[in-house]
Amino acid sequence: MTSTPLELALSFKGRRITPADIEELSAFWHPEIEWHTRWPGADPVYVGFEGVRRWVREIGEGADFTQEILDVVELDPNRLLLTCRLRAHGHSSGLDLESNIYDVWTFRDGLLIKRETFTDESSALEAAGVDRGPG
Repeated sequence: MTSTPLELALSFKGRRITPADIEELSAFWHPEIEWHTRWPGADPVYVGFEGVRRWVREIGEGADFTQEILDVVELDPNRLLLTCRLRAHGHSSGLDLESNIYDVWTFRDGLLIKRETFTDESSALEAAGVDRGPG
């Protein structure tokens, strides 16, 4: 069993996470998890186990998708910055999407309490309160 948030995230690095993995992942969620998303047409925040499961169902109705963790940076002992590769295929449109997204994961009591997604790394770092300085 993993013992730190960093070890948890690294255990999924390089793996394409699909909606079918949601039950496995939920073992690492805090009961009050907040799942912030910028997915078009989705609510901006889903709360609790059932909220996240609802997000997966809603997104799965319109597209097949996977997310692969490419890199993990520990911002502090309870927060991580993840660089992920999102791949999606629209059911009705037939369009394919492949893009990097940036997640900030916040942990409480060793469990994921908040996931925030951003389309660029600088926005993720800014939201996390990380100052990269000039340049």
